[in-house]
Amino acid sequence: MNIFRKILGLNKDSQEDIAADERGKYMPDIKLPIDERFTINFKSNGGKFLYCENMSEVLYSLDQILQENDWYDKKVYLLDERLGEKFSEFELNCSRKAKDSTFFLTTCEYLIADDGSLLISSNQIAEKKLDEIPD
Repeated sequence: MNIFRKILGLNKDSQEDIAADERGKYMPDIKLPIDERFTINFKSNGGKFLYCENMSEVLYSLDQILQENDWYDKKVYLLDERLGEKFSEFELNCSRKAKDSTFFLTTCEYLIADDGSLLISSNQIAEKKLDEIPD
């Protein structure tokens, strides 16, 4: 093969580049990691994704969200007492009544990567319909 390359003036590197760029029609699609797929789909649905590596980054991000939306003095619809304890330093004005609240803070059971959505169970929203809870 080296003789033919020398005679024809073919460069080995250029042939390898062409082979690497072309994928056969029967080759499987290159899939993104599942967490990256979720983030892309979540953001394309209008969501804002904040990646936090530790609790101090979570606290900082929550502080920024509360400031950005002017929610520090507003009531929060909070059903999970563990969240109230976890974020006690923010002195959130918690309410168990959805109609009196400006925003809703809850946990999330699952992230769905295929379409970038969140799975929320009836335990998290006290069996209310989504239109009955604050944005």
